[in-house]
Amino acid sequence: MKASFRFLASLVLLLPLLSSGLASTIPSDPGSTAEALTSAEGRESDICHKTHCYPRVFTPTMEWQVIEPDQEIPPGAHIRLNMQTGVRECKVNIPGEGSEYKAVAVELPPNEGSASVVVVSAEEAPAPSIKPPPPPPNDDPYGAIKVPTTAQSEELPFTDAVSVILDSKSFSDTKLNDALFSLEGLVHEMYWGLQIATPKSVNALLNLVHTSTNPSIRKSAALVIGSALQNNPKALKNAINGGGKIEVRLIETLLVALEHETDDSARLRIMYALSQGIKSNRTYEDFIRIGGIRKLLDLFQKADTDGGEFKGKVSTFVEDNFLNDDMKTEFPSQKDRHKPNTPHDKQKPLQPNSNEPNSQSLTTIQDVLQFCRPLQEALLNSESNGITGNEVKIKILNALAAMETKYGRGALNCVHLQEFDQWFSRQISGERDVAKLEGAGEWFKIRALEVKDTLVIS
Repeated sequence: MKASFRFLASLVLLLPLLSSGLASTIPSDPGSTAEALTSAEGRESDICHKTHCYPRVFTPTMEWQVIEPDQEIPPGAHIRLNMQTGVRECKVNIPGEGSEYKAVAVELPPNEGSASVVVVSAEEAPAPSIKPPPPPPNDDPYGAIKVPTTAQSEELPFTDAVSVILDSKSFSDTKLNDALFSLEGLVHEMYWGLQIATPKSVNALLNLVHTSTNPSIRKSAALVIGSALQNNPKALKNAINGGGKIEVRLIETLLVALEHETDDSARLRIMYALSQGIKSNRTYEDFIRIGGIRKLLDLFQKADTDGGEFKGKVSTFVEDNFLNDDMKTEFPSQKDRHKPNTPHDKQKPLQPNSNEPNSQSLTTIQDVLQFCRPLQEALLNSESNGITGNEVKIKILNALAAMETKYGRGALNCVHLQEFDQWFSRQISGERDVAKLEGAGEWFKIRALEVKDTLVIS
């Protein structure tokens, strides 16, 4: 009796298949699926490349199929994106899945022209074998990243933009700029920052930063990288460690791009990405290993076309990552790596021959202290270099003051230029009451008075 029921069920389901010419699968709602397929088939134009052609409008089936980058997708289809490969796949969306019949399988045995239909009921269907995900590590220092409430509506714009970035050579600069602009608005969220921070996606963005001939694209790609990594240690860790055999030379590529960049605005964005990318032990060591401090010093001394903006960014970078221990508490295991040879003591500055252990090598310290004279010269010659804004001057002054706070005046020959002492004294002459100056808006003089004792200026 049970076998007869199966045979009758097979015949009932086989008749619609024969009449419609379909020999693949039967969804729970065949009417809506047929309508979607017919609508898609009605659009005739094809897209042809050198090696192959395919329909302009993708025709979904009951199985996942790869979507070409420039294919159109009919409304109502079910889309997914492989974040490791960047490949988009599509199938028919079946709202009634999970009802009386779990699945319909159509088999064509070898060397036979007939099809057999096997219907598996919900009761008889074997339970899917799902491997549970491994439990999260108990010592995760970063905590969980919550899925934003807007994730569902943002998923399609995100996946579309990522697919454009991953296949950038197939799209115009206008399309690339649109995709980057879309990502800029999303990756500030930690969730989307983590989603974009796959080795494949980061390498695609780095390629745009390094090789695009359009400065707008270089600038936007660097901004996406920096925004995704800012205050997002999980994203940074995933970007550099999550790809298995895929190598991501984050720091090296950004430094090379920085050295060759000719556009002032793009240079600032690349510097921003570098500032966010160095916030891990591995990327920090990469920066040291390839001589990043010396490279930045060279760029600092050459920059003279943007009103000092780049000099200000570099000054803050050096202060935050090499001079100010308080800035290292954001990520685990970073605070302890910046201990100097001796505690700060102006009467007992750092000595090259010290036997005290430290996590910064003497070579690194010497490289950092090479900024001592250029920082003074940048302030001393601020007017001739076009540095008129107080904000830039304060950034440079802060780096110089942090250097003396950390290592002491005269450490490893970091001494003041006589001209700088005279110039600095003129800046703080006259009104000596910081409280009175606050109302006048003389912010550089206020900061100068605050660090006067640190710089030992009489």
